[in-house]
Amino acid sequence: MAIHILSWNVNGLNSPIKRTKCLDYLRCKKVSIALIQESHLKSADVHRFQNKYFKVISSSSAVNKTKGVLDSKAESLILEDCLVVLGGDFNAVLGPQLDRSHASKSDSVISGCFNSFLRHSNICDVWCLQNDGARDYTFFSARHKSYSRTDYLLMSPSLIPYISKVNILPIILSDHFPLISPLTPTSLGAKRNRWRFNTSLLQDCTFVADLRSYLMDFLQINRDSASDPQVLWETTKCFIRGKCLSFSSFNKKRRESRKFELEKQIDILEKELKDNFCETKRGQHDVDGDA
Repeated sequence: MAIHILSWNVNGLNSPIKRTKCLDYLRCKKVSIALIQESHLKSADVHRFQNKYFKVISSSSAVNKTKGVLDSKAESLILEDCLVVLGGDFNAVLGPQLDRSHASKSDSVISGCFNSFLRHSNICDVWCLQNDGARDYTFFSARHKSYSRTDYLLMSPSLIPYISKVNILPIILSDHFPLISPLTPTSLGAKRNRWRFNTSLLQDCTFVADLRSYLMDFLQINRDSASDPQVLWETTKCFIRGKCLSFSSFNKKRRESRKFELEKQIDILEKELKDNFCETKRGQHDVDGDA
């Protein structure tokens, strides 16, 4: 069972609409643990960023709406581990020449302190280990018209064998790119979920019409061949379940395909901007800010 860990500077969650979009995004990406920065939520409002799928397990807020971090976890996940997983926007880069599109003189000092922190804490930049020598960014500064990689997922070296990849996702809902990594510890077994009928399918006219037609044909073919009504009923339930799974799978693949195409288009545009910044193109791809 993969544990998907996401680190994201959301640039404000005071808007109810943005909170809902962010929570939907976490579920869409099958996130198990979300490390959220710059929530801009006061202590009394932290509970607003949760639903039946995600709960806030720890938080730190300022007295004003300018800071704040949250650690949200999927409600069904229980992870007992003493190893370190640290995600956040550090406002610094490990390698100025590689991690900034325009390096400044002050970067070398801050970078040295950042690297020293990693060595003394015995934690690793997992994206760098997976993409040695590669150049990519996680933040766009509209003020300086520059890109930088200031967002990191840092982990204990013992966890590295369980990391297959670290992805910088397309920029959505914020001025920072989310980072996500699947952690697959072999000590955790897969969880089996009991199938339940998705009642929302009854709102789909196409599904209802198709199921009614298929069910009538099924009963007409099998009614006389089953001597025991209970056998026919159990068989009918299996038939209905199969149709539900098939229809749901088709719809899910269609939605995922559409989302993938949209994210791919966003990713292509962002890469073009990273390589050759243009204010006109950037204006066509503005992201939602804080409310």
